[in-house]
Amino acid sequence: MRKIFALVAVLALAVPTTALAVDLHQAHVGTTCADGGVFHFVANGVDGKVGTLTATFSGGGSVIDLPAQKSNKGTNHWTIEAIGTLESASATEGAKLVLSDFTCSEKKGDEKK
Repeated sequence: MRKIFALVAVLALAVPTTALAVDLHQAHVGTTCADGGVFHFVANGVDGKVGTLTATFSGGGSVIDLPAQKSNKGTNHWTIEAIGTLESASATEGAKLVLSDFTCSEKKGDEKK
């Protein structure tokens, strides 16, 4: 019986543990800034850990493993510039990832006069 317990203990130590990524809140997938814009992502419930963000946009841009630019009060924050439709995003830390805010750039010729 001891041999079985020892084998189970060794196997448990050999299995690597990985952090589970949290995906972007589904309602925010598909947000579009056709001419580009600024996107602000927030992951809450990070328990003091600084995570990274991966996001993909239809305009050919993406960010991969971008460290949080700000971390406070249990949240990680990222502000990025991108073009097109937000196709997906995930963070390595947090209970929930949301697109907190976004501002689209004005199309040339649409400037206010």
